[in-house]
Amino acid sequence: MKFSLSSHLLLLGAAVKYTTGQNENVLRKVHTGRRLQVLDEESCIAVVVEVQYSKDDLDSQESEASLACVMSNGFSYKVPFADDEYIRENFIEGEFTSGQTELILGGNVMFDVDTSEIMVLSAGQTQLRAVNTNRRKLVTTTGVKSLLVVRVIASNKSTTANENQLSDSIFGTNGDQVNLKSQFSACSNGMLTFNPAVGEGILNGVTQVTVRSSTNQGDARMNNEITANLNSAFGVSSPAQIADHIMYCLPKGTMKGIAYAYFNSYLSVFDDDWCTYPSVGLHELGHNLNLRHSGEVGDPYGDQSGMMGYSYAEDENPRMCFNAAKSWKLGWYSDRTRTLDKWNANVYSGELAGITANPGWATGPPMLLKLDVSSGDDFYLSYNNKESFNSGTKAGANEIRIVQDSNSGSTLQASLKVDQSWTSSKVFGGDSVIVSRYSGPDPSSAYVYVCIGACDQIDPPVSPPVPAPSPKSPAPSNCVDSQLKFLVNKRLRSCNWVKQNNTANRCSKNGGFAATHCPVACGQTVPRGCIDATKRFALQENGALKSCAWVAKTSTQKRCRISGVADTCPVTCKDF
Repeated sequence: MKFSLSSHLLLLGAAVKYTTGQNENVLRKVHTGRRLQVLDEESCIAVVVEVQYSKDDLDSQESEASLACVMSNGFSYKVPFADDEYIRENFIEGEFTSGQTELILGGNVMFDVDTSEIMVLSAGQTQLRAVNTNRRKLVTTTGVKSLLVVRVIASNKSTTANENQLSDSIFGTNGDQVNLKSQFSACSNGMLTFNPAVGEGILNGVTQVTVRSSTNQGDARMNNEITANLNSAFGVSSPAQIADHIMYCLPKGTMKGIAYAYFNSYLSVFDDDWCTYPSVGLHELGHNLNLRHSGEVGDPYGDQSGMMGYSYAEDENPRMCFNAAKSWKLGWYSDRTRTLDKWNANVYSGELAGITANPGWATGPPMLLKLDVSSGDDFYLSYNNKESFNSGTKAGANEIRIVQDSNSGSTLQASLKVDQSWTSSKVFGGDSVIVSRYSGPDPSSAYVYVCIGACDQIDPPVSPPVPAPSPKSPAPSNCVDSQLKFLVNKRLRSCNWVKQNNTANRCSKNGGFAATHCPVACGQTVPRGCIDATKRFALQENGALKSCAWVAKTSTQKRCRISGVADTCPVTCKDF
């Protein structure tokens, strides 16, 4: 059942009788003893919540996703009618966005005080309606953000780690080398930093809250009690006013699973020591940043090359980042990406820099490749080099990882070693993509051949198209514009066309392929010398469409002497 933005109403409830107790706001249901209380507000923000279980505890896993109704004061109530099917059809695959959807409740809606679930009202039927709103904006993935960590003292148990231990394990305030803050900063090359929240009652980003509830009363009730105490202690109307993101570290045994987070929102909740492990923190705050899981076929957590797969009970490990689809969405490497599709740039042959490369070097080889399916789920490629802050990757070390992304998460398609290939199904307008990896001179990078549909080069190279530079044949340093026309949106264009109008956009569009044909017109400076043009070009003598890969494949010296080819493929032709 799918619900649109129209005034489609969800009808809940059946006739029940209530009697009023001493407190006029608390209604007790006859014969059951359940305590019901009227909500103060008639609407809330709907957020999707997903519980993470440890890899060793999957047999006890219940329904992974639920929908929470978050009030303006930060109190959260479960929406009981929102089962997996409803969440999938309306939020994951539908038109609603977690954290940006207002749930209209109407007046006199009640909730269960003990379970924090929204309940039916009375003899009538309750109406709920979900509508999109601009009341919430998507969480940003760059900048400096404040993070508040909450240690909890319950009536029967406390969070195991003390305030100093929590601060050190999450922010590294006492010398912890690998932590949530350090790993986010390293993976983003400093583009995203989580600093300890500051304020009275906060010690190095951590505050302590005492609640009356016990662990056996569950996390839903304890969370709302924590929220109430924070609002009171800090004089705010919602914890969201204290910090950009907040972590509740609950005493052991309060909740099911090891952690969960609100998608596109600020809150994450952890079971005791799981709060101190960096992989869990990056995973859950990844959900705050609107990332979904990284999986393999049959296992939604199965891609263990990055943080959105399984999490680990390890303090200093694993040092790893995110797979290609997640990295593309986070936008940290946007200056070093390239998009291929069937109709424009359908082939790439060359270097793929590792995930630990400097994303700020805009003229360097790409770190991420996107294969645009146009009418389906796109594919993404990255080189998962095992070094530096990615030295602890749990799967696919030093391999090219190919994932397909969808609204429900990414799925690993292949992990390529040198001289291995992968071919997709025919999802590119009836054509497939072939991805082949071959050896190359730079051990910190991989070398890849990608072809969507029909390409001039049928067989992938078995050696790098760009040989290691030698003193006798350095890469050319004086770049010139190609005199050969090249394909742009199925039309032949020249470098004069690039210069005529909207030059900056034409040079940067679709990964900047035009700049490889027209480096002078685009004002490109390539530190390692000129590079081969990446689009197919038309030979002057007969108009045949060829590529630099075709030039390199065979009879290279003869082909480089064809008019205009040497300037178009300067690396391939540098010795001729």
